[in-house]
Amino acid sequence: KFMFIFIHSKSRDFMSVKLWDISMPKEPLKIIKIHDHLRIYLARLFEEEILFDKFDCDFSFDGKNIISGSYQNIWNVWNIDTDSHYSFESTTAKKKTLKK
Repeated sequence: KFMFIFIHSKSRDFMSVKLWDISMPKEPLKIIKIHDHLRIYLARLFEEEILFDKFDCDFSFDGKNIISGSYQNIWNVWNIDTDSHYSFESTTAKKKTLKK
């Protein structure tokens, strides 16, 4: 039998997702910047205690991608090997049903 074993771990803070190799705990393998456009407002967000959002992140089933949420119902997916990134929007809009 083949068993897939993760050697990576991930952590998420407001500004980034960090990818770690569990055998090298001193520094992350990769840092993926997320809300870099908000960096100029970071001091104000902390001072006014507006910064309360928490976005989780997780690996895809094969361990090749990391997914994390963001503002305005946006999901971000990063490929660990290629550094490619794409975003998509989720919606809770209900489908309209046609009257017969």
